[in-house]
Amino acid sequence: MESGLKIAIGGKGGVGKTTVCAVWSCLFARDGFEVLAIDADPSVSLAAAFGVPFDRMPEPLVGMKQLIQERTGAGKDSMGAYFRLNPQVADLPDQFSLRVDGVRLLVLGGQKGAGGGCAC
Repeated sequence: MESGLKIAIGGKGGVGKTTVCAVWSCLFARDGFEVLAIDADPSVSLAAAFGVPFDRMPEPLVGMKQLIQERTGAGKDSMGAYFRLNPQVADLPDQFSLRVDGVRLLVLGGQKGAGGGCAC
């Protein structure tokens, strides 16, 4: 089979996107596919949909400020400065994902308030 398939799930809040993502991820993994599920929702609830207890949830990448600064060159004091738009990220799933039911789960997270910085 072809490799590299990407599926993005979007839609209005409360329609079941997280549930669909968790179910599809588990079904694809059970069929032998290598699955990386990325929780890009600011509410970071995909881990809970997999049944991961709160104390085992992966740390959201958006909170890893030093890592972000190292990869992008953008820091707290670099407003208006140039930074790398396409930093190296291929190694992040191996380092920061949690394996659940044959699925690797990576949590991006979201900003908690105005002026919290860029999550890109």
